[in-house]
Amino acid sequence: MKLRIWIRIFCTSAVVLTIAGLLGYISVSKLKRNAQLIVEDTLPGLSMAGEANAYLADATRTLLVIVTEDPAQRLKLRGEITGLSQRTTGFLERYGGSIYSEDDRTNYEALLKERQDYIQIRDQILDLAIAGKKAEAMAAYETSMMPAHKRVKTAGDKLFEYNMRQGEARGQNILGLCTLTQITVAALSVTVFLAGFFIGLFK
Repeated sequence: MKLRIWIRIFCTSAVVLTIAGLLGYISVSKLKRNAQLIVEDTLPGLSMAGEANAYLADATRTLLVIVTEDPAQRLKLRGEITGLSQRTTGFLERYGGSIYSEDDRTNYEALLKERQDYIQIRDQILDLAIAGKKAEAMAAYETSMMPAHKRVKTAGDKLFEYNMRQGEARGQNILGLCTLTQITVAALSVTVFLAGFFIGLFK
């Protein structure tokens, strides 16, 4: 009779400890996965999207090219615009290599399209300004470039906001898993303690 009781106790303890081990393994695996996504996807995504957003559409320099009367200054400003544009391209290319979801890919491709349209319009205006066609350049700046500027900035903001939401969701997921693991471990610890207590009591 005692042997059967001990066998049951052993089996029950083994089951409880196995469940605790499995839950711990699953929780740690999920925590590791979410932490990995934050490190490899969310944080780089936020950083690169933020950097790209800062240089996406430099309308101010384009306007300066239009209004300045100094040809040398116009060329200098256009060189700065080209440099910033290349820098933005670099950030966006790096961002493209860190995409893990279809929604992110959709936002990214929408931004690339808007930016391509913007650059085409901007370069046409710069050509007009450098050629001395100030009135035509200013008219195109107001009617074509500024709306394009708004569209590309909106697309850039959407990309940044997506990464913000992803970071918040993954952070909340980690907190939830930590809380669940704490409760589970505490409950199993109490169960094992009570089992040991009653076994000793009725031994």
